[in-house]
Amino acid sequence: MTQPAVKARSGWFDEIVLLRGIAILSVLSLHAINQAGEHLRVMSPTLAFWITVEAFTHGVMTFIAVSGFVLANKYGDNTDWLEFYRKRAMVIIPPYLFFSAVNVIGIRWGTEHPIDAAAIVKATLKGDSAAHMWFFVSIIQLYFLFPVIYRVYVRFESRKRELRLLAWTFGAFVAWKVLAGVLAWAGPMDNHAFAKIMELVPRRFFLNSLFYFLLGIYVRRNYEAVRAKVRAIPFAVLAAVLAGVGALTAFVDLAWTVDHAGINAHLWGLAARDSLKLLMNLLLIAAHFRLACHLAARRSVWTGWVTAFSRLSYGLYLIHVVMQVQIQRGLMAAGLSYGDFFLYPVLWAANLSACYWSVLALSKLPYSEWFLGVKKPAANAAAA
Repeated sequence: MTQPAVKARSGWFDEIVLLRGIAILSVLSLHAINQAGEHLRVMSPTLAFWITVEAFTHGVMTFIAVSGFVLANKYGDNTDWLEFYRKRAMVIIPPYLFFSAVNVIGIRWGTEHPIDAAAIVKATLKGDSAAHMWFFVSIIQLYFLFPVIYRVYVRFESRKRELRLLAWTFGAFVAWKVLAGVLAWAGPMDNHAFAKIMELVPRRFFLNSLFYFLLGIYVRRNYEAVRAKVRAIPFAVLAAVLAGVGALTAFVDLAWTVDHAGINAHLWGLAARDSLKLLMNLLLIAAHFRLACHLAARRSVWTGWVTAFSRLSYGLYLIHVVMQVQIQRGLMAAGLSYGDFFLYPVLWAANLSACYWSVLALSKLPYSEWFLGVKKPAANAAAA
């Protein structure tokens, strides 16, 4: 028999609010740091250090899991699904359209790339106005499929097989990643059309995010049990596992970046790199949740700071890349280069501050939720 949706309890999800804040801080850190890997293609202390840091700063899949959690908390068997689609479309479509245009204009400004209506429409349809916009293409698919995903999950849950569903979904996710990687590695990359397809489709197709989305639903439906288990994990144990896997991930990623011993010319190199990244994503979600539980239980200045970023996380995700590009250009004009070690902490701190205060100010404008996706400050205080 189908089970009823789990009801929300007021004030019960402080950890999820903090988890969302940790995720956005991780994403902003990652995108500042990975400039080293994108622009330095030879071995150097700067490249080695920042790729190592980069291994520990992934947060987008945590966002996907939080999205699954939130939808499972708000909607259930008695949902008016037409109303569900209307609300979800209002939340995600206008900001996506607005920032697709902002990204094209802001990132291409001052370059040889054209800025016109055709470029904006093309980038919007492809979901590549900026590198991070794949998230919205993927989440739109998951929103559209949520009624089916939810019912399938509840059906498995009613038979006590929800963990089997998660395992099968993870298997499909791995198979999809491997297939996409093999096609990209072995395909006719001199074929421009094929290369563009392999660049755009794999990350944006919902199978790339479905496991994490289902993981969020599972956590919501088993919240107290999952929270108790996560809080029981000793920080020392989690830190040791993260350190080991993260160091190995960084080593493989560094070798891949500089093509040490031709690692990216071998299928085993691709498999090792992708497998480690998948494992690291899971470990980081667990670490983020463990840290959120710690912050929620020990109210401090850090708790308030992370919560403040959480309230603005949607707008921060939307704006941070175009903001970083402008700051980056300013630092380059000031004489810094990608080989300068201190470029990255300066870029990180400047972007973090500029994004936060910009989104906070913009969120107070009339109708800001239509282009920023952030609720008014008064409403935020009650949001979970």
